[in-house]
Amino acid sequence: MSKPGWTLSKPISAFFAAWRDMHVRQLIRVDANPNTLTTIGLGINLIAAITFATGAHHTAAVVVFLAGMFDVLDGAYARKVGKATSFGAFYDSTIDRYSDIILFTGIVFYYAFGEGEGLDGRRELYVIVTALALMGSVLTSYVRARAENIIPDCHVGFLERAERTVLMILVGAANHVYMGMWLIAILSQLTVLRRVIHFRTELYRLDAAERGDRDVPLTSTSFQDPILNWIFFNFSRRTWQWDLCCAAVILLCLFPPFAGPVPG
Repeated sequence: MSKPGWTLSKPISAFFAAWRDMHVRQLIRVDANPNTLTTIGLGINLIAAITFATGAHHTAAVVVFLAGMFDVLDGAYARKVGKATSFGAFYDSTIDRYSDIILFTGIVFYYAFGEGEGLDGRRELYVIVTALALMGSVLTSYVRARAENIIPDCHVGFLERAERTVLMILVGAANHVYMGMWLIAILSQLTVLRRVIHFRTELYRLDAAERGDRDVPLTSTSFQDPILNWIFFNFSRRTWQWDLCCAAVILLCLFPPFAGPVPG
């Protein structure tokens, strides 16, 4: 992967880090409980699921943003005040999976029973696409957690939880949720596959090292073939390549190349 230089995502990340830290300081003043923040986030995601299910997708985008705030703040606050615990990390990960399932279930409900333009004759298709998006989202986290029981790190792949949250906010605000489901369904499966490949490569490397092989390949999160890196959006955050991948996804969210069902 290329060495990081100045990229557009760096000042954006710095802005949101400052915003996060400001809210963390406010939470410190009230001596909040990190697990309570996590639970509140679950409740907000339930509200988001209901708003998606009823076709109020613009409102759902705002609610997802609020849920995302709590998803960011609970862990940051816990680390800042020394309240980070193994149970807290486990609880946060568990609630994140519940939140994912609840949110996508709301969208499945909309496509199965809701009203809107372009739904007739395509309900089954978008129920399946959304189910694939849900499956990929859950597996993205599961594969990493399972792999890191055996190898030191499996933090590879493009579409992690933060990217999914931003994507959901964008497509909800733009009333293009159908496009978001296509993107998540495809990119999450690519992320899962990328993590499986990385795990297999790292496992081979570790096994070779244990056998004492001298020609042990160095660990790497990059493919040897640069084309594969582009296919898998396989770049580190805050590199120009990652920014370009993000820009492509944002454009697809805002200006979909094909029409799909939208609330009437």
